[in-house]
This record gives sequence, C-alpha cells and structure tokens, in this order.
Amino acid sequence: MIKKGQSKAQGILELDEFIQSKESKTEFLQTPLPFVAKIKQLEFFSGGASEESDEALRQRAVMSVHRFSTAGSEKGYIYHGLSASAKIASIKALK
Repeated sequence: MIKKGQSKAQGILELDEFIQSKESKTEFLQTPLPFVAKIKQLEFFSGGASEESDEALRQRAVMSVHRFSTAGSEKGYIYHGLSASAKIASIKALK
C-alpha cells in the first residue's frame, strides 16, 4: 500500500512452481494500475515448494474425476486444495 505523500512501496512476489529457489529476476511490469511506473526485484526467489513426486501426481490425477462434483464431495475438496498451490503437501477435508 502506498501511503499518502509517498511514492514508493514494497510488496511480496511469490514463486508458484515446484522448485525451492530460482536465481532469476522478474522486473517486467504488467499491471492495470496506472500509478505503478516501475518495479525492482530486490532478491532472488526462495521458499518455493519441493518437486511433486510421481506418486503424488498420480494420486492427484486419480482424484481429479471428483473435481466436477456440485455436491462438494470430500475428494473434490481435497483435489482442489492440492491443486491450489505447489506448496500444499497434504490436506484433509472435514465433514
């Protein structure tokens, strides 16, 4: 948030990939906000997720048939939770 009277602010950019860190920077500006004129990445990406194992991918693929449930099945919630972010390793849907 840019406070009144200031022209700079800091934010957080998250790397959503199955990779722990990445020594690359992204300073390509693509925003609909007219007041953002320039961005500068201060450090490399870190804190990412570990690579998804073949078994985890297999389980998620099998569970994907439940993603279309209009009743909100337990397996459907689990599938969508696991697919939401690479950083989610396990999830439980409560009844």
